[in-house]
Amino acid sequence: IDHANLGTLAEVDRTFKSKVQAMGQRSWHAISLTEVCRDKSESINWRSSNIGFIEITALSVYVSFTNRNLMSLNLSGNQIGPVGCATLGKALLTNNSLEVLDLSSCDLTGSPFRPSYEGLMSLVKGIESNRSVLLHLNLANNALLPTGVRLMCTSVAFHPTLTSLNISNNQAGLFREKQGYLGIANLLRYSSRLISLDMADNPLQRNARPAFVAALAANQTLTTLNAANCALVNTAWPHEVTQQKFRRILVCRQNHDQK
Repeated sequence: IDHANLGTLAEVDRTFKSKVQAMGQRSWHAISLTEVCRDKSESINWRSSNIGFIEITALSVYVSFTNRNLMSLNLSGNQIGPVGCATLGKALLTNNSLEVLDLSSCDLTGSPFRPSYEGLMSLVKGIESNRSVLLHLNLANNALLPTGVRLMCTSVAFHPTLTSLNISNNQAGLFREKQGYLGIANLLRYSSRLISLDMADNPLQRNARPAFVAALAANQTLTTLNAANCALVNTAWPHEVTQQKFRRILVCRQNHDQK
């Protein structure tokens, strides 16, 4: 481990060096993080690397530093859970450089039978920070359930920079709850920045269709919408929607559902 580079950042946060060292001298994550510090890397890819609490804690301290070079963070496939999600969310409150964040398949709410939304609430606050410059956010495959989908969609609906969101396969319509699809519909209605939305594999009830018809008619920015396996086939889209660029993509996805 390069202690010199850690020492420089330790002047900003006195706990950072000890938290990196806690991962172990030969830890791949410790070596990776010190190399990021040394090289001022723009990206960290810890995809499917068995991150534990010690690793996410050290990483979150680095993420919390302002005016760093970090632009992309990929933690996909790591079961960081609600605690790790909360830790990262707090770090995002002060981050002012991250543009791409991949938290797909990260078990953000814990067990779908007894979900915990405390971590997600912390993540929401971090994303809502005035410092946030996020462009792309991937939260696919996290069993957010209707409550989590609503929380996240409400959070990013008025985000000043976010252009791409993936909330696919999150059981947004579970138990026929309305809040999941209404959250997505309100996101489409009110977001003035979102260009791409992947909401695939979230089966919704039939009465969700009018909300999406109205939301898409009001939307002025979306160009790509993946609504595969959302039970929105044969929806009577109004003329305003058919004129949108994403209409061709939406129909293609829906036709694929019917095969």
